[in-house]
Amino acid sequence: MPKKSPLEQLRKIRNLRAENLSWQLAEARGAIARLAEERKREGAEFEAVQARVDQASIGQNLAAGKFVSGAEVHAIVQKQSKLRAMEAEAQDRGRALEEAVAAAERRADRLEDEVARARRIATRTDILSDMIKSLENE
Repeated sequence: MPKKSPLEQLRKIRNLRAENLSWQLAEARGAIARLAEERKREGAEFEAVQARVDQASIGQNLAAGKFVSGAEVHAIVQKQSKLRAMEAEAQDRGRALEEAVAAAERRADRLEDEVARARRIATRTDILSDMIKSLENE
């Protein structure tokens, strides 16, 4: 088996690096898509929780001329408190997803730059290798 020249080895390494970065970029883009879907689901869940909070409001349950016992008021207040806590958790998850999407987008941007750079380097190495081969053949 003929021994590869250092330049051939370098070219192989550069091409592998560019390929690896391309895979990482594809994974980052996939993560962005998954996070966007999760953010969409969280948004729908948040809207559902908000609707439940609005329905459980004390004002709606204490309509004029309607008798409500103290136990019912207490139950309404507890339910509304739980729903408000759920609403706050949903908001926190939404913010966390926003931050995760932004971080994934920054990573994808950085990887795009690295892929472009690695491809340029691999191309330069290929050109240099071809030049050296042509000089050796002369």
